[in-house]
Amino acid sequence: MKPAKVRLPNPSWPDFPSTSSAQAKAEGGTEILTIGHHVARWLEDHVVEPSGPNIGKPLRLMPWQRQLLLELFEVVPADTPQGWTLRHRWAFIGVPKKNGKSSLIASLALWFLVADPLDVAPVVVCAAASEGQADLVFGSARQSATLSPSLSSAIAPYDRGLEVLGKPGAKMRRVAAVAGANDGLNCSVVVLDELHEWLPPKGPKVWNVLTNATGARDAPMVLQITTAGADDESVGRAQYDHATKVLRGEIEDPTYYACIFEAPEDADWQDEEVWKAANPSLGRTVRIEYLRDQARRKPENVFRRYHLNQWVPAISSWDVAEQWNGLAGDPREDPGAPCFVGLDLSHRTDTTAVVWVQRLEGRIHVHWRIWSNPWPVGDPRHAQWRVDLGEVEALCRDLYRRFPVPALQDDEGRWREGPAFLYDPAYFSRSAEALELEGLHMIEVPQTDSRMVPATLALIEEVETGNVVHDGSQITARQMAGVVLKERERGPRIARPRGARAPIDFVVALAMALLGERQRPSNVDSLSVEERLQVFL
Repeated sequence: MKPAKVRLPNPSWPDFPSTSSAQAKAEGGTEILTIGHHVARWLEDHVVEPSGPNIGKPLRLMPWQRQLLLELFEVVPADTPQGWTLRHRWAFIGVPKKNGKSSLIASLALWFLVADPLDVAPVVVCAAASEGQADLVFGSARQSATLSPSLSSAIAPYDRGLEVLGKPGAKMRRVAAVAGANDGLNCSVVVLDELHEWLPPKGPKVWNVLTNATGARDAPMVLQITTAGADDESVGRAQYDHATKVLRGEIEDPTYYACIFEAPEDADWQDEEVWKAANPSLGRTVRIEYLRDQARRKPENVFRRYHLNQWVPAISSWDVAEQWNGLAGDPREDPGAPCFVGLDLSHRTDTTAVVWVQRLEGRIHVHWRIWSNPWPVGDPRHAQWRVDLGEVEALCRDLYRRFPVPALQDDEGRWREGPAFLYDPAYFSRSAEALELEGLHMIEVPQTDSRMVPATLALIEEVETGNVVHDGSQITARQMAGVVLKERERGPRIARPRGARAPIDFVVALAMALLGERQRPSNVDSLSVEERLQVFL
C-alpha cells in the first residue's frame, strides 16, 4: 500500500467554521501524504450497505466521506516495515443526524479489522453508551460482512464479535458503557459512537478504560463520532471542546483529527441554506423535505441539536409546576365516564404512585394514591421495606369495579370493560399479568422516548390550558416541582434532575394516564351512559 500526495482544497464554506483540522491548515491549498484513497477503494470494493433500500449493494462513498478519508488517513515517515505510519491517533467527527455517520464508522471498523497493514492482529472495539446503540455500529459491521461476497468468506460472525479467518488474534467486539468495561483490554482501534450519550458516572470511566487500552499498540486509533448533545458533563462535550480548540488553532495537537459539520451559533435555524451547509449528506441520506417537516414539528432547540449539530442546554424550563398549583379544586368521579389509570411502581426508595383521571365536562379530574417508604434513610428498616403489591393490585380491582365503562380497545380491536391501566413494567409485570387474567385491561408502557415524550406533551398541554382539576395536595405539588424537562430527538420528556433523590412517580403516572386518555374515542363526552355502553359493547 503506497501513500500518495493529495492537495487539500481551501475550507469548503468560508462563512462557516472549517470542517476539519486538515482543511483548517490548508491556506491556499496544501499537499499531504495519505492512504485515504486506498481505504476508499477498499471500502467500495468490499463493503456493502447493511440496511435500507440499497441493502446488499456496494457501498458508495459521498464526497465529504471521501474527503474525510483522505484527511483522516494522512501518513508521516516512520521506522516501520512500510516506512510510514498514520499521523492521527485520535479523531473526532461531528455530524448532524441522518448523515450516515454510524454506517461510515462501521465500514471503517471492518477496514481496520481486515485490511490495516500496520497491525497483523488487530482488536477492534465498537462501543456506545447503551446496548442498543452499540448494536447499531457492530450490527452494521456484522451485517455488511455477512452480505458482502468477499468479506463473508473471510469473517466469522458471532453474536457479540467477529473474527478474521486465517488471521490469528484479529477480532472485533462490542461494548456498552452502561454495562461497564474491564481493564486489561489490548485494543488497536476503539470506535466510539454517539459520545453525547456517554454520561457520568459510567460513561467517562468506560471511555478512560477503552482509550487507555490502546497504549500497547504501535499505531492505535481512537475513532469518535457523534451528533451534538445536551449535557455538558458528557464525554462528547469534553471531546467537542477539545476538537474545536484544535480547529481554531488554540491547541497544537497534530495527532488529533477533528472534523465538525455544524451551523454557527447565531445562524437562522429555519434558513434552508444553513441546513445545506450543516448537512453534508443532503440529497443522499438526508432529504430537504424531511428537514422541512422536522422544522415544522420540532422545537427550535431540538432541531438545532439534531439537524444543525449545535449543542443545546441540557434542561428546558418546566413551568408546569407553578401552573399546577393554580388548578387546585374539587375533583369529581363519574362511574359512567371512561377512566384512565397510570401506575409507576418503585422498589423501595422512590414512591409508588397510582393516578386515575377522567375527562368530565372538558376538564381532567385527577385522583391519586401514593405509597412511600415510611422509614428514614439510615434506619435499618428503610432498606428492608417494600411496597405492598397486594395493596396496589387491590386498588386496581377497586377501580375496575367502580368504573365499568370501557375506556380503550385492546390490540385485537375489542372494547374491554373498565379502565385502561397503563403501567411501567419495571416492577409490576407479574402483577399486571395476574390482573389481566382477571379481566382488567392492562397496557404496558415502557419508559422509552416514543411513549414518554407524547405523555409529557399531553401533560403540559392539559395543564397549560387549565383543563386540570386536582385536590391541591402538597405531596403532589412537591413532586411536580421536582421535575425537569430533558430534550430528546422526539421532543421533551419529564425527568428527575441528575443527583436528585426526590420522587416524581406521581408525575410519571399522571403523564401515562393522560397518554391513555388521549386515545379515547372522540365522541365519548357527548354520550349518555346507556349510549356509551351500546357504542363500546
